[in-house]
Amino acid sequence: YPPLFTNSHTESTSRQRTGPGRIELSRDYIQYAKINPPNKGGQGSGLKCIRVHIHRFLHADLQSTPNIRDLVCTAQSVEELEQAIDLMEKIHNDAGHVIQEEQKSWYVRHRVVGEDGLSAQDRKFRKDSIMTCDEPEDDSAICVAAMFGNDDNGDY
Repeated sequence: YPPLFTNSHTESTSRQRTGPGRIELSRDYIQYAKINPPNKGGQGSGLKCIRVHIHRFLHADLQSTPNIRDLVCTAQSVEELEQAIDLMEKIHNDAGHVIQEEQKSWYVRHRVVGEDGLSAQDRKFRKDSIMTCDEPEDDSAICVAAMFGNDDNGDY
């Protein structure tokens, strides 16, 4: 612990999960967020920050449970997020969920290698790709400076 440093899903663990499960990670995060609220000290954006983290931790589960996903996305309090985690845990328990069989989800979904041997992120930032820019055909195009509005007195 912390899970970031566990040797999970590696060759040395036969590609098995060795760290805590998604539910435990979510509960731990909520507890840390209560102790160190993300909106204190200029950090984060309060509840929105907590919702985003819980959504990412439970990403794989939320794909098949839209009602819980909606609860996480619209939660107006930490207590509502805890209720969503409780509901997900009940589903896990009823289904005989095995933590060691959990697959990586949110944090690696952009690292999936395609047929070209590149991940989505690598493909996005290829150095040999050519970007084009369409130039306006005449001078009637609006200046970038007027993007946010333009009135005669210079105010935006």
